[in-house]
Amino acid sequence: MSSSSDSLDNAVNDQPVKNVGQWQKNLTYWHADGSIVIRIQGVLYKIYISLLTKLSPNMGEILAIPSAPREEGT
Repeated sequence: MSSSSDSLDNAVNDQPVKNVGQWQKNLTYWHADGSIVIRIQGVLYKIYISLLTKLSPNMGEILAIPSAPREEGT
């Protein structure tokens, strides 16, 4: 692993979290009015889709793919 990857891992791992059932909520990247919740290795992040797609064009492409319609009652 490169030193820049180590730095990123440390920056994420050093963030304050709150246990929520079986998951942990990252308090730095949990915005009450966020538009998407992402779980990465058991940690929940609630962020803005617009910011996510701006910072990661790949995520923008993934989020642009239409999802299958939900069945009634699910």
